[in-house]
Amino acid sequence: MRVICLGMNAESAVVLEELLAKNVNVVAIAGLPKEAADGVADYSDLAVLARRLEIPFVPVTNINHQGTLKSLEKYEGDVLFITGWSQLLKQQVIDVFPMGVVGSHPSALPFGRGRAPIPWTILQNLSESAVTLFQLTTGVDSGHILHQEAFNIPERCDATQLYQLVSKKLAEAFIKLHKNMLLGPVEGALQDSNHATWRAKRIPLDGWIDFNQPAERVDRLVRAVTSPYPGAYSYFGTQRVVFSSSEYAKGDDLNYIGAPGQILRSSNGMLLVQTGDVPLWLERPISIKMSQPFRVGDRFGVAIEDTLIALTQRITELERQIGKITQKDVTNDIF
Repeated sequence: MRVICLGMNAESAVVLEELLAKNVNVVAIAGLPKEAADGVADYSDLAVLARRLEIPFVPVTNINHQGTLKSLEKYEGDVLFITGWSQLLKQQVIDVFPMGVVGSHPSALPFGRGRAPIPWTILQNLSESAVTLFQLTTGVDSGHILHQEAFNIPERCDATQLYQLVSKKLAEAFIKLHKNMLLGPVEGALQDSNHATWRAKRIPLDGWIDFNQPAERVDRLVRAVTSPYPGAYSYFGTQRVVFSSSEYAKGDDLNYIGAPGQILRSSNGMLLVQTGDVPLWLERPISIKMSQPFRVGDRFGVAIEDTLIALTQRITELERQIGKITQKDVTNDIF
């Protein structure tokens, strides 16, 4: 069975390495070229992996482009394994492969269709999840399920840990499915769309921390969007600062109280910061642009009303100055 793999992220690389370690006949690797990877937080340049493994690489920016189809067709793949790709495939691409296209998604489909599955899994505070391989259609994560494997999520798991776990489970799932496909056609199970749930796209701005929220909510956000994602952030003065980890306050630390976003203590590279209910330890942000140190009593965040009033006053003053200049020009024209 001739396999072509399509991917563009770190989990794609993990899956490919495992498939090749099990002597799967991968005849080509298709992936996003580095120059087109802006905005892909967990990007992995599969061209580097392909060169090392001496496997042909097909650069893909639009999987549905006619030129891409011609490039893929020449490798005569029986099946396409999608190991991490965000574009939907048109039927003309699916039809290229006699054994179809296998999609992958790190949730227990039909639960959790859509975008950003790893951050949403943490934000939804799930204790278990799954990886699902399915017969790809032109819909979104809606094809027949070919293999689904559940797993437990460690307590206080963050995005880095969950990403690594999902990558490992996806690799294992693809290997099992490949073995079954060698034995004959795999009968997929129909998804019950009546029980489907959908997750929306997330953008870097969704990582903004509202320190008025309870500590549990802030902690969950920090864990959900840490590496390989852009991170949870706030502002210190005019400087944007990103927090990569957090810990619950315990014991005497719970005796501190302050305004939301205020620094209450500093210890061992961590800052104790007040949230909407109790303090939370946040890893001290590291930024080469910081012009001042973090001090106890300082606050993260922006005072919106004060900032708006200050901006309004500046605009009013600028309008006054512009009015004076305009009046002076008019007077000069008259005389």
